[in-house]
Amino acid sequence: MLFNRPLLPKQLGFKKSRLYKQSRVDFYSGRNKISTLSSLKNIIFRDSLNAPRTESEIVLEQFPFGTNLKELIRAKGKPKFSITSDGVIPDHKIYFYRVVVNGVKCIQQFHFFQGQLFFGHVEFRNGNVKLTEQLQQMLASKYQLDSNDINEVVDSNNNSILISGGITLTISYFSGLSDMNLAIKKEIEKIESKKSALQHNNMEKLFDMI
Repeated sequence: MLFNRPLLPKQLGFKKSRLYKQSRVDFYSGRNKISTLSSLKNIIFRDSLNAPRTESEIVLEQFPFGTNLKELIRAKGKPKFSITSDGVIPDHKIYFYRVVVNGVKCIQQFHFFQGQLFFGHVEFRNGNVKLTEQLQQMLASKYQLDSNDINEVVDSNNNSILISGGITLTISYFSGLSDMNLAIKKEIEKIESKKSALQHNNMEKLFDMI
């Protein structure tokens, strides 16, 4: 050979390869469906009035809304990753699990407020192009609906489930527990009130400076 390419030391090559790999924290944090106050408001204040109704209770796996963390860990074991100190509101904690169902890789996230489950989300990492259609059919069958072309369902307790297609197929589970949602709304109001007061104070400082 005319030119010899210098070989990198093994340790240096390993460190270089690590620079291009996404960290575990970034991987899961980037998938957090409630990472901002705006995303939390979209979930808590969402409108499902036009969605078909079912008499069957909507649950994520075997966990109804209001399930406590001990029940989750007792049934599923230690989570793959958790966010327990950087929630959007106080006492908002998120737990991630990875499961494989019928060859389909899934990432589940369970969101807790004051120790109770209020939101769930499942991301499908692989699967064929017909998976969305198959999930719609399962949704119709499980919740006893007439049409298979359905993406959202609401139960008698105002819990709801939503299938979202696109590049990444997902299913979201929304709590209809009025007491819990009201408590979350109050926390949102507190944060927005503090932000508004801080902004007003900063404007006063600016006014005094001019």
